[in-house]
Amino acid sequence: LVESLRAETDFTVWSALTGGFGSLSAVVEDEALRDRLGRFWRWLVAPNVARLGWEATAGEATFDTLMRPLVLQQAVRFDDEAVTREALKRFEDFLAGRPLDPEVRPAALSAAARNGGAREFEAILERYRTEKSPQLRMSLLGTLARFRKPELIDRCLELGLSPDVRPQDIYIVLAWSFRNRNARERTWTWVKAQWGEFVKRYGDGGKMLDRFPLYAGMAFATHQMAAEIGEFFTSHPHPSTERTTSQAVESVELKADWFDRDKDRIEAFLTSWKNTHE
Repeated sequence: LVESLRAETDFTVWSALTGGFGSLSAVVEDEALRDRLGRFWRWLVAPNVARLGWEATAGEATFDTLMRPLVLQQAVRFDDEAVTREALKRFEDFLAGRPLDPEVRPAALSAAARNGGAREFEAILERYRTEKSPQLRMSLLGTLARFRKPELIDRCLELGLSPDVRPQDIYIVLAWSFRNRNARERTWTWVKAQWGEFVKRYGDGGKMLDRFPLYAGMAFATHQMAAEIGEFFTSHPHPSTERTTSQAVESVELKADWFDRDKDRIEAFLTSWKNTHE
């Protein structure tokens, strides 16, 4: 069904496609299989990337304007080389103060984080510190959590507890770090090590601490991690996390069961697609 929608140009359909594919991608822990899924997805988005490009045209349909950032971000996420190259060029323009359409800025920032090093990290951090727009500040903070190098992952996590980040914004660091497959294990280790600090900061009420199990739960899809998450929060009890711990464990178990059930069928489809299209 998804393969047949490659030529689809409707934004609503593509919103559903990307949401569904994101859910599927989240359960695939096998990295070789994820690479194969990525090749399929790059092929699927390619016609709309070529159709829409990076620049809005005069009089274009509203749904095309909405769809452009969606497909560009998908292409960057799954490492389309040409799109990533252009995204990095536009990131450099952004750093130099040249205009960059806010609609495509997330794709440029994502490419910089996925492919960048200390230079790009420092540039984004400096822009975060000086940016006046709250919306862009939050976007820049989330971008810092998408870097892949271990030392930059650690720097972003440390930033989360520093005066540079408002206490109520720690969720941005955690949510994006857990979504970053290169950062999720380090993030989980860090959360466990800093748990006492988190309880001190957020344990007296509000809705912040109860999100921590859910952030961990969205990152993993193995029975082993379901048990580990449950064991940690059960052995470090807090009234705020009791309900969300059980929700997180259930979520991870469901994803693991899904992958166990459908792994062979996913592999079979990708083999059939490869034989037809590559």
